Amino acid sequence: MLTATFDIPEGCDALELWFSCTHDDGQTHWDSDLGKNHWLRFGLADLKLKTAKVKPAKKTEAQDTLAFEVSTKPKIESVEVRWHLTNSPKTPRIITPLVCTGDTPAGKTWTAPDGGIPVPKGAVVAFDIVYNVDSRPYTDDNQGRWHIAD
Repeated sequence: MLTATFDIPEGCDALELWFSCTHDDGQTHWDSDLGKNHWLRFGLADLKLKTAKVKPAKKTEAQDTLAFEVSTKPKIESVEVRWHLTNSPKTPRIITPLVCTGDTPAGKTWTAPDGGIPVPKGAVVAFDIVYNVDSRPYTDDNQGRWHIAD
């Protein structure tokens, strides 16, 4: 297992990393993601999940609606949710881009497309959030536990 300790400067938004390993024969091997390097960001600082809710349908409607609201730093270029129905395991995971509905110098607001995302009545939805900065994707998956919509 590879372990390392280093200080992260205050105000740091991202880390650019590459790794080396020197073997017993003296050869050094590098892992730099084929020259692109590995990039890590701090999801807790980049975005805040404000709403993730399955809204019950009116009596006349056949489906419930999945609603999201995410606030981000201004530099976030796009946000999408990758979701699946936990109470219908054979249903494939679905990727839904969120829509930027607010853009100020302080940050952006992202929501589900108009009308929300239709889901079956009584749906239980697990999801993660993928966002892009400088055309690089980053994932907030609730530390590997997925998020669950209320």
